Amino acid sequence: LADLRGDMDPEEFAQEYMCSFDSALKGAIYADEINQVFLEARVRKNLFDPNLPVHVIFDLGFTDSTVAIYYQRDHEGWIRIIGVVASQGQDIFKHIEDIEKFPAQIDAIWLPPDAKAKNLQTGMSIVEQFLEHKLRPKIVPQHKIRDRLAASRRVFPRVLFEEETTEDLIEGLKGYR
Repeated sequence: LADLRGDMDPEEFAQEYMCSFDSALKGAIYADEINQVFLEARVRKNLFDPNLPVHVIFDLGFTDSTVAIYYQRDHEGWIRIIGVVASQGQDIFKHIEDIEKFPAQIDAIWLPPDAKAKNLQTGMSIVEQFLEHKLRPKIVPQHKIRDRLAASRRVFPRVLFEEETTEDLIEGLKGYR
């Protein structure tokens, strides 16, 4: 096994010889990070703490899904991803409605820079649509892709995933290329 391990990528070895079905796809950007999540048992139950502020960060999809990631930061520096909502082919109002119905107060909503662009159908930007609902989103600063990936890799060791509600996110990260 030691000889085989030396000839293969870690995720390929885990999948082929350690019977790991949690391993990321070969060539996935976050392969090592996702493998560490499982090795360190950072997929857990009951992460939501009603005493901590809840934040939502969006990835706006146009040809793919729009994804809202609900998370909390605890006092020990862990980022607890407590929920993920993805939709395809729906307008942003579905997500605004989800935020308004969330069983705890939302502290911050983060949108990508492209949320400032006006939509041809509505004549409004995503930001303006949030403001119309009395929600004040913040805009994530624009960075180069390699800088965003590097920042994500630095944060990954402090991320916990809620077992019940983040399976699709984990699967997406396993295959992200």
